Amino acid sequence: DKNVECFSDVKYENWYQPYVCEAVKIGVVKGFADGTFKPENPVTVLEALAMAMRLYGIAPESGTPWYTNYQDLAETSKILDTASYNVHTFITRGKAADLILRVREYANKKSPLTNLSK
Repeated sequence: DKNVECFSDVKYENWYQPYVCEAVKIGVVKGFADGTFKPENPVTVLEALAMAMRLYGIAPESGTPWYTNYQDLAETSKILDTASYNVHTFITRGKAADLILRVREYANKKSPLTNLSK
């Protein structure tokens, strides 16, 4: 709904509001504990990984910290080498495209990929 604010910082007049709120509705986006989405902030590798895994239905349960199980699955399935980023690494558009394709490939195969993305 165009008039629903799914996060305190995603207002209905923002052009991206319907997309963000739909992503919340289908479980791809969860936002931050303070009820914000932070739409102006860059996306980290771990945030992109979590969204892609949720989109393709292979998201693990959240760990402590929240990203540990995502990170472990990405490493063991050869989606992404944990040595190639840290918790603060922002993702580029190119790396995001690669990550999404690798997550999709793993979700379709249900087995580790043949090579590890750097």
